Amino acid sequence: MSLRAQSGGAGAVADLYARSGAAAYGMSAEQFALILEEIQKKYVPTGAPHQQAEFCAALRLEELALARACAAGNDRAWEDFISRYRSKLHGMAMQIAREASQAAELADSILPTCLD
Repeated sequence: MSLRAQSGGAGAVADLYARSGAAAYGMSAEQFALILEEIQKKYVPTGAPHQQAEFCAALRLEELALARACAAGNDRAWEDFISRYRSKLHGMAMQIAREASQAAELADSILPTCLD
């Protein structure tokens, strides 16, 4: 049974949608509900309704919305991604490259060039 079809499901989806910040990326509540259902079917396909609801509530909703919006090519999502994760990417690149200029080149190659 889908999250939306469960008793009180519409309210649960609305709450998860509000917590996700998906609206900032132009993602509708319906689109977000479909994403949740897709994930739910993959990871808790036979779980009881309360298990499925608990699973969805435990997701990192803001990051889920951000990732899906980036995958859809949303410019604002990419700007948020870069703002949040650029320094972390540079730090991880430094661990790999061990040299600042190579690390910067590696990290920047991962980020979309259309927003720089």
